[in-house]
Amino acid sequence: MFLLHGELGAGKTQFVKGLAKGLGVPDWEYVVSPSYTLLNTYGGRCSLCHIDLYRLEDVDAEELGIEEYLDEGVVAVEWAEKSSWWDDMIKVSIAVVGEEERRIILEVDDAGRAEVWRDIGCND
Repeated sequence: MFLLHGELGAGKTQFVKGLAKGLGVPDWEYVVSPSYTLLNTYGGRCSLCHIDLYRLEDVDAEELGIEEYLDEGVVAVEWAEKSSWWDDMIKVSIAVVGEEERRIILEVDDAGRAEVWRDIGCND
């Protein structure tokens, strides 16, 4: 699971588009932020569940059934700071450096977990 942090317009959805492309989502360019629908799913070599918590307050993410999506593929959560149940996930911080420049930092508590993401195998 990727927990995406960054100000409005930083590029969180663009990051998810890149994930979608890498996962073989055929229409990756049509990946949009699920601000009003809460979550969108996309099929590819792996499934991708894209969640946006921006419009929610004090979210109990467990009630969203995210773990079910984790069993099937990759999950990317925008505005992940709105919930606190996340443990041992990959945190992605995106900072605006310039009009067309971003700084992206990935943080992983477990180095072994980072190794897994070097080659996403997904259940084929």
